[in-house]
Amino acid sequence: GGVVKQCTDVLRCLRNVCVQCETAQNMIISDSEACIVSTVCSIIHNISTSTHNNEDALCLVRCGIQFLSNLSSGNLCAGGEVWGSIRQDTIMNCLQSSDNKIADYMCSLLYNITHSNTAITTEWLHNGYCSQMVTSIVTRLINHTSDDGRSHDWGILLLQMFIRNEEFLLKYFSVLDPTIRIFLLDIVDDSIVEDSSSDLSMVSVVSYLADVFVDCYNHILTWANDDSDNDERLISVFVSKLLRTLARVSGIDPISTALKQKSHFLLKVLELLHQVEKIGNSAENVFSKVRDLSPDFLTPGAEEGHPVNGLKTDIIRLIANLCYKHHDNQNKVREADAIPLILNHTAIDGRNPFISQWAVFAVRNLCEDNATNQQYIHSLKLEGLADNKQLEELGVTGQLDEGTLKFHTKPPSHPP
Repeated sequence: GGVVKQCTDVLRCLRNVCVQCETAQNMIISDSEACIVSTVCSIIHNISTSTHNNEDALCLVRCGIQFLSNLSSGNLCAGGEVWGSIRQDTIMNCLQSSDNKIADYMCSLLYNITHSNTAITTEWLHNGYCSQMVTSIVTRLINHTSDDGRSHDWGILLLQMFIRNEEFLLKYFSVLDPTIRIFLLDIVDDSIVEDSSSDLSMVSVVSYLADVFVDCYNHILTWANDDSDNDERLISVFVSKLLRTLARVSGIDPISTALKQKSHFLLKVLELLHQVEKIGNSAENVFSKVRDLSPDFLTPGAEEGHPVNGLKTDIIRLIANLCYKHHDNQNKVREADAIPLILNHTAIDGRNPFISQWAVFAVRNLCEDNATNQQYIHSLKLEGLADNKQLEELGVTGQLDEGTLKFHTKPPSHPP
């Protein structure tokens, strides 16, 4: 016990002197006789693989990882030394440790080693533990609260770094569990801000996600089936979340410019619009329009209550943004017979907040500098008055009189 505490005190001192001090960092890794890094890595491995550890042993591991993390911070040589000495199963054991601090400190070590070191990052991507490590990090972030409320930031930073890596996306994203992918989409959401013009790495990320959507968009349609199993439901949640993420970022340049060039992506979005409309009109289901403007649907954030709520808003929003000042995409929407569907969503739908506003914006973008689309809409024949239950509740009635819509006021059907 006394030796363990003495080793812990030594590591605390080494941890502290390494903070943003390149001289101390280089002095430690240049002392070949002491073999400090390899010794500390061995200590961490031996304790992390033991099933009977007391608090003193766990404290030694925490200080050891913190020392290695500070040693590697901003020092590529030190980071390489640590990476060459620490075993991959040691990393996994720490990430899966029941001790939250050990797992969090390991995330900080991994971030400091791999940050700005493409060689180590590439090597990590090619070892057999990468997907397990990502799964362990995400699982901990989902299930545990950080002891200090901030340590989990290292896990987030590590995931942000990997989600920006095209090789990671291509190699691992599609094979990860849907729950993990849903969480990573939240990381993407948080990483993209309104002013992302300087973050070109996110353009390739979103472009990849658009390709993923093209391959799996039809899973959304399973929401209309009550007999879908839990695995299928989870995939549907992921694809619905993916659609929402793409819709949100589709109006942010330079991401918007990249998405507009992916014509196959737009065509699948239009196909999805046709499908959900067809299913929603065939019988009462989650894709059917809701005319009842009850408080449940008007409450801010209510669209997040069910993955399908807000889905058609996301589709219309995507179409609107993809057609903005893009003549070819404007034409593709018309050629896909989607303009009437968009016009059909200019009415309020309780399941899809703000869909009427996005539909109007979509029509505006479809018609901008496009005489063919303007003429197409102008040629549409007025068939009659749509369901006007919402207007009646507000005390307004409408009727079609010789091709002209006329409105009249009356006492509201539900007076306040």
